[in-house]
Formats: sequence, structure tokens, C-alpha cells
Amino acid sequence: MSLVTADRVVVADFSEALFVDSSIVTLLLDVNRQALERGKTFRLQLGTAAIVRRVFEITGVFDVIEHAPTREEALGRQ
Repeated sequence: MSLVTADRVVVADFSEALFVDSSIVTLLLDVNRQALERGKTFRLQLGTAAIVRRVFEITGVFDVIEHAPTREEALGRQ
């Protein structure tokens, strides 16, 4: 069973990520699509390296996927 199926809100923690590539971006967009189809919420937790944030900005991830700087904010917004 996937987390998107089991939980109302799923947070992907990128707070310590130093690198992401196109395969990660594709996976995140796919999980977000699955969550939306099921009426669930998928968010990214950031507070990460500037290069990771920049990849998400350039690829348009932030235009599609909600994000928050802390776990509390990522879990708290409904």
C-alpha cells in the first residue's frame, strides 16, 4: 500500500538533500498527480541546499507541488 493511498497528507522531506536530478523531479510530479487523483495532499519539506531549491524552481515543481520550509508547516497546512 502506498503512503498516498493510506494517508491524507504525505510530506517528502528534502531538508537535507544536496542533489536532485530529473528522475527525482519526474517521481515527485507522478506522486503529486496520484495524490491529487485520490483527493490527498502531497507536499515537499525544504530548508535545503540552494541548488536543490533552484532545480525545483527551474523545472516548475513549485508551480505544481505545495512546499513548506519546516515539517511542522508541511504537516500543519490542510
